Amino acid sequence: MRTDGDIPKQIIMPKQNARGHDARPAVCYYVSGHGLGHASRATLVMRSIPQDIRLIVKSSASEDYIRREAKRPLDFHADRFDFGAWQKSNFEIDWKKTFSVCKRIGADAARRIDDEARFLEANNVGAVVSDIPPVPHCAARLAGIPGIAIVNFTWIEIFRKAADAAGIAAARLLDQYKKQYSSASLALRTPFCFPMKYFPVFRDIPLIGRRGIASRERLIREGVVAEGQRLVLLYFGNWGNGGMRLDRLERLRDVMFVSLSEMPPPVRYLDPSIWDFADVLASSDAVLAKPGYGAMAGCMAAGIPVIYYPRPEFAEYRVMRRDLDHWGGAVRIGRRNFLSCRWECALEKAFTLSPVRVDADGAHEAATVILRSML
Repeated sequence: MRTDGDIPKQIIMPKQNARGHDARPAVCYYVSGHGLGHASRATLVMRSIPQDIRLIVKSSASEDYIRREAKRPLDFHADRFDFGAWQKSNFEIDWKKTFSVCKRIGADAARRIDDEARFLEANNVGAVVSDIPPVPHCAARLAGIPGIAIVNFTWIEIFRKAADAAGIAAARLLDQYKKQYSSASLALRTPFCFPMKYFPVFRDIPLIGRRGIASRERLIREGVVAEGQRLVLLYFGNWGNGGMRLDRLERLRDVMFVSLSEMPPPVRYLDPSIWDFADVLASSDAVLAKPGYGAMAGCMAAGIPVIYYPRPEFAEYRVMRRDLDHWGGAVRIGRRNFLSCRWECALEKAFTLSPVRVDADGAHEAATVILRSML
C-alpha cells in the first residue's frame, strides 16, 4: 500500500497560475477501447495516482466503466487513437477489416500529433501514459514530456503474423507503429509480455491486478450459494455465451455458477452495481474465463484456480499460456468441451489445485514511476 513517503511532495502540492486558475501538473492517460482488458488495467494504475494530481483520460472505452473503476476524479475525453482487432466472435478476427480500419484510424491520429502536443502543453501535462495507443508517445515527445507505455504486448505483436500475409500496406502499418512506439521514454512491461525490443528503454514491473476481499459468508447469507456448494465464476468477455449449451449445467447440482454478465439459467446473475467482480472472484472455488489479461491477473492475484479455453488465433495467447503454466493454477479445456459445457473433468481438476498468490502490485509501482518522471 502506498504511503505519503512514496509520493514526491513537489508533485502533489496544489499550484495556481498568475490568474488564479488551477495549474497543477496533470497526467494524460490514453487507453485503448479494444475489449476491457486495457481499461481494467489502466484504472488500477489511475487509482494509485494521488488525487492531488489532475488526471485526464482519453479513450474510446466506456466512460462509465472508467469512472466507476478508477474511483477518483478525472477529466474524460471520448477519443480514439487506436483500434485493435475486428473480432467476429471470441475466436475469430476479420483481418481484412482490421487492417483497413487500423490504417484509417492510425492516419487520422498521426495527423493530430501537433494538435495533441498543444493540448498537453495547454493543460500543463507532466507525463503521458499509454495503454497501448502508439501516437500519444509522438505527441509527448513533441511537447517535451515523458511518454510511458504500460504494456504486455502492442499491436505489433498482435498483427505481425497476419500482416506478413496481408501485403505491403499492412507491413507499412507495422513500420509506422514501430516508429511511434520508439518515441516512448519508457515501457513498463508486465507479466504475460513479449520482449518488445523496439522500445528504447523498458523496465519490468509486477502484474497489475486487483486482489478482492472474499465475501463467501455474504453470498451464502443472501442465498446466492448454499453451504457446501462449490462456487464457480464465469467470465467470457464482450462476446458472452452465444451458442453455448448452458442448460447442461443443470446436472451439476453441487456447483453454483455465477456471472456478473447476464446469462440464462442455471447461471445466477449478480448485478455488478451490487457485487464487486474482484470480491466474487476471491470468494470462488474456481473461475472459468476467457484467457484475457484482466481475468487471469485477478485469479493469479487472489490465488484462485482458473479454467480457460484456447485462443491460438490471438497472438498474446502463447505468452499467456506460458505464464499460466508456470504459475500452476490453470486448467486448459478444449474448445469443443468448453462450448458444449462439458466441464466436469476440468472442474474436478481445478478444485484440487491450491495455487499461490502472485505479486500484483504493479499498479502502485507504475504510478510511482509516472510521478517521478514528472520531477
